[in-house]
Amino acid sequence: MKAVKKTAVTLLGLLLFITLATPVHAVITEATAFETASKMYQLGILQGKGTLPSGDIDFDLGSNLTRAEFFTTIVRAFGAEQAARFSKPVASFADVPDDTWYSGYVAVAQSLGEQLGINIGKDADTFDPNAPVTKAEALYFMLLFLGISVDSAPEKKHEAWIQQAVELGIISEQDAEVAFRMPDAPATRGEAFIFLDFGYSAKILEGGQSLYTSFVDSVPPVLTLDSYPDVTTASEVRLTGTIRDNKGVAAFAISDGTLRTLINIEDLKWQTTVSLKPGLNTFTLEAVDIAGNKASRQVEIKYVPANRLVIRNAPSLHAAGYPYRFIAELLDAEGNVIETDIPVTWSASGGSIDQNGRFISHASGTYTITASWGDLVDTAQVEVVSLTSYNDPPLSLKILPIEDLVWREGETVSFTPRAVIPANASSTARYSLSILPWWLALNELTGELYADIPYNAAGEYDMTYTLEAHGYQPVTVSFKITVLDTDTTPYWDSGFPLLWESEWENKLIEIPLIPFVYDDDGDELYLEGVDLDPNLVLDDGILYITAPGNYTATIKVKDNTPSADPSLDEATITLTLIVKDIQSSSR
Repeated sequence: MKAVKKTAVTLLGLLLFITLATPVHAVITEATAFETASKMYQLGILQGKGTLPSGDIDFDLGSNLTRAEFFTTIVRAFGAEQAARFSKPVASFADVPDDTWYSGYVAVAQSLGEQLGINIGKDADTFDPNAPVTKAEALYFMLLFLGISVDSAPEKKHEAWIQQAVELGIISEQDAEVAFRMPDAPATRGEAFIFLDFGYSAKILEGGQSLYTSFVDSVPPVLTLDSYPDVTTASEVRLTGTIRDNKGVAAFAISDGTLRTLINIEDLKWQTTVSLKPGLNTFTLEAVDIAGNKASRQVEIKYVPANRLVIRNAPSLHAAGYPYRFIAELLDAEGNVIETDIPVTWSASGGSIDQNGRFISHASGTYTITASWGDLVDTAQVEVVSLTSYNDPPLSLKILPIEDLVWREGETVSFTPRAVIPANASSTARYSLSILPWWLALNELTGELYADIPYNAAGEYDMTYTLEAHGYQPVTVSFKITVLDTDTTPYWDSGFPLLWESEWENKLIEIPLIPFVYDDDGDELYLEGVDLDPNLVLDDGILYITAPGNYTATIKVKDNTPSADPSLDEATITLTLIVKDIQSSSR
């Protein structure tokens, strides 16, 4: 088997391997021929011959395909259009004058063929450019240029070639019976385009690639997905987004692993409604462009079939200065309790309540406690009263000793001191701290400290609580808070575009990258390219493009704080860069 390499003219280096792909079934009709020709036109494989009265492009599908036209499609399928049009190759065939439109294509096809051991001529001196190509001849050369060894024995050679194409998944047996019913007959342009498209789109190159995706268009569709709920009580969710492609999207669908549903696209926008089952639902969005490139996104939505949220244990009266823990439960339509790992969110109109439902107020009054989970809400009224003590009240305020606290950057923390507060002091008791770091919050009524500790807060903090109340001597207690350093993984801005398109204007194109990389713990960051194309230069956080072309650039961002697991010190992004040469395209 021959080797094939992705380049305009050189084919050596890209090893072919054969996979048994699922054949494409298509009834060969005038409609399917026009649809295929339109696709190949969009990919730049063929050109039309004017315009029909309907306004459609005239592909002259009923005429025979000449040998010159056939090998021109071969050259374009290998991405060698520019070499054929703008270089001055010299073909060795006497019947191919240099001033004909096809001379460059024949010369490039001959060069490609020589690298694969293929003779494209009728003999050493004759090409016969205007002769019609037969169906068998077209199949034979298509297989050879795909790097597939073909038996050229004269006896029953057609059957062997056709069977080989069927076994490789290039064409279905049903389509082969129609397409090659008379293998030695000239191939019409419509017939040839259909089975040539089968060959050019067959994913039999290295990495499951085809000629289309390796040489013609390697850029996948750009698929975006708008925000959606991770958790919901609704049985259906509408997903929306956008999709675009430089050549055209062939199909866009969503799958739940068992059912695949096509999604319509209008003005680059799409929307679909998915039905949910209780528990975690996983969907895959997949877009395929006309060349066969794919883009996909995975969606995970947890459906909790809750009908209502109920606060179960609301007291009618509660003593000031004493904590109380409220409990809320999710119920389905039948009243059964639903267990979920998504916590209830709590709030109170007075006093304080934490996210575990623990409420405390030192002042009497009537308060509203609110529990919420998603779009479900329940409320309860609680009356807080001051207790009348028949014992002698404590003579002073008191804060119990506090052990030193050890926290870590990135944690969500909470701490409430224990104190003895006389009943007649509860309404005026207030806590304060000698030093309150900017990232730490204090509830003056309960003394609770709480924070989402940022990644630049590491250090030791000497703290002193003071508890004061009207008519009492203030009391203090000292303690220490130690915040340990946490090394975080650098990351790219989620809004950073993965597809860059520009036009070449004979000067370097600069793409600044540093503004789009972050590390929450403040580590110094640096960028590193991974096997960059020679026309791409990464310097001082800027990616330079030095020549027009289509590129894929993989960039790593790394921090300067080594972790035990090196993968935690870097994040990788892959960019698709399309720089069009407007000078060449305008010639």
